[in-house]
Parts: sequence; C-alpha cells; structure tokens
Amino acid sequence: MQRIYFDNNATTPLDESVIAEMRPFLEQHFGNASSLHEEGRRAKFAIESARRQLADLLDVDASQIIFTSGGTESNNLALEQARPLSQLAVSAIEHESVLQKAKQLSAEGLQCVTLPVDEEGTLHMGALQSYLSQGGQFVSVMLANNEIGVLQDVAAISRMVVAAGGVLHTDAVQALGKMPFTFTQTGAHLMSLSAHKINGPKGIGALVFDKAQLNQPLIVGGGHERGFRAGTENVAAIVGFGAAAELLQETLEQRMQQMKQLTEYLITELVQMEGVDVIAPQAHKIPNTIMISIPGVTGEAMVLSLDQQGIAVSSGSACGANRQQPSHVLSAIGLPKEQHQQVLRISVGGQNTLDEVKQFCRIFAGQLGNRAQFADLAW
Repeated sequence: MQRIYFDNNATTPLDESVIAEMRPFLEQHFGNASSLHEEGRRAKFAIESARRQLADLLDVDASQIIFTSGGTESNNLALEQARPLSQLAVSAIEHESVLQKAKQLSAEGLQCVTLPVDEEGTLHMGALQSYLSQGGQFVSVMLANNEIGVLQDVAAISRMVVAAGGVLHTDAVQALGKMPFTFTQTGAHLMSLSAHKINGPKGIGALVFDKAQLNQPLIVGGGHERGFRAGTENVAAIVGFGAAAELLQETLEQRMQQMKQLTEYLITELVQMEGVDVIAPQAHKIPNTIMISIPGVTGEAMVLSLDQQGIAVSSGSACGANRQQPSHVLSAIGLPKEQHQQVLRISVGGQNTLDEVKQFCRIFAGQLGNRAQFADLAW
C-alpha cells in the first residue's frame, strides 16, 4: 500500500540530498570537533559550514546561531534569558516547551503572565500593551502555531516590545519552510528553529540571537557553542540541518505554491462534506495546515481508521498525542472542551501531490458516511 503522509507539522521526511550530505559523518568522519587533529578539524569545519548555510537562509551572521538538540531546547534556552528581568509574558497558545518552562520559572519566583488570544488565535495586542506599560520586558510569542496554523504579526509585536525597551522571543519552528522570513524581518531578539520540520534530521535545532540578548546558558559543562550549549556536537545532524537550510533556500517558493494549492483544494472539498467545520477559518495561517472539527466523531478513532487506509493525519499536536487532556490551544480560542476530541489536523508538505489530496478526500468522505462507528470511542 502506498501511504499518504499528511502530518508534516509533526515531522517531515528526510530529504535524500540531506542524507547524502550526512552520510560521510555517520560512516567515515567521526572526529570530535573539539579535537585539534585532522579528524577534529574536519568536524569543526563541517559544523561551521552548516552554521553559515543556516545563517544565509535567515540573513544573519553565523556567530548569531547556537545549535541545540531541537526546538524544545531552543525554547528553554530562550526563556532562560528572562531570569535577570524577573518576569516574562507568553501567549496562551505557545508550544508546551514554552509554557512548561514559564511554569518552571514561575515556581522559582519569576512573574509570569499569559497573554490571551481571540477566537482565531490572534494575540490580543491590548493585553500585550498592558503588560509592557506595567514594566514587563520579556515576551515570547510564536510565529506560527503548530495545531491550528495561525500566524502572529511578530513584526508588529516586536515594535511594541522594542518601544518599551523589552526583549522578544519567537518560536519559529512551524513557520520555517512554510513562509519567507529573515531574523531581522521578524524583529525578534531570539528565535527558535528545528531541522526536522524542513526535511532535515530529528534531534537538532538552533537558537538565533541578537548578540546583546544571550547571556544565560541552559546546559553547562564545556565551551561548546561559545559556552552557551555544553556537550559534544552532533556533527552529522548539524550537517543535515545546514543541507536542509540550503535546500529550503532553493525551493521555498515552489514548496509554498504547492502547499497552498493542496490546502485550497482540501478546504473546498471539506466544507462541502456534511458536519465538517474548519477551525479558525478567517485566521491568517501558514499555507499547509488545516484543522477541522467533526461533531459526533472521535478524532483519534478517525486517525486510526484513516491509518488503516494508508493515510497519516493527527488529532492535534504530536507533542500532546499521549496526554488525555484538552488542548490548551483549542481552549484558548474558546472551542468547547467536548469538541476537542472531535478534531483532525491535516498538514501537507512540499512532497505531497494533488493526486494524494484527491485520494484522501475520497477515503475521508467514505469514512464520514459511516461516522457512527466513531461516535462512542473516546480518548
């Protein structure tokens, strides 16, 4: 069975060209980048080459990039910079790695504020202005949400934060590869990224930073990554991140057009199906993400049924798939809790085709025709 993969917000397939760049550092070039001999120098050169590839994509200096183990670590490292300010504000729909880090910092005495969003998932600017006017300085707002795909106007948020003398972090993990932007264009002082969302390897991410805004390491124990991230570097994964970044720079426009075409077709078909509602239909979103609600159908049961038909979708964030609790994102936009288990997230990628979308629509419509089989199944 030829499977159809529509869960690209969870992860993306590793591109063959990326694998080719990584392979020598998995099979032959095993040196430690901190070593002075030839093997070590080769590893160090590969790391710095990858750093430049990512820097070119984001239009920053290579010295502004710290490699991490992924988006979660990058988010944790970014929020660690709030410690000297003793306070921070995060949006209500941030990734759990931001929310849980904020919770940890709050337990350690920092003042933490949660900024609300409207029914489309857009940040309430008035709440942000209130926080800043009361002396708040550190703000974390994601560029694109991983569940519903909504985009925030981070550049406008940055102008408000900068005018108040504050620091802005943006989690751009889901935005990278789905829209054009540079670090400077966002206006952020700190930006989190992850390779496996752009057809790179898992287990490698980055924090991009304004040189004046990174002072607190998260992992200590060595001088790696200029002292901000101790630990022997994962050379092959870093090389893969660099290769994926270079590939993205060459193909982004094509990817975006492809994803936009597929989601437009999907939405046209889905809204004609009885009992299917699109979540946050008016929101400004990344071009690959659709979340739908299907009253009377348990989302996880539909995921499993579609999986048996060779189709991979999700019932929400992959990071929350094993937690039997309502989605904080759907709660924040006001979706009733009983509907939380009735949602599907469809996230296409640049590798998907219109034929796959048409096949999905046929199979999904057939599943809806027998929706009674899903009604009594719960999380």
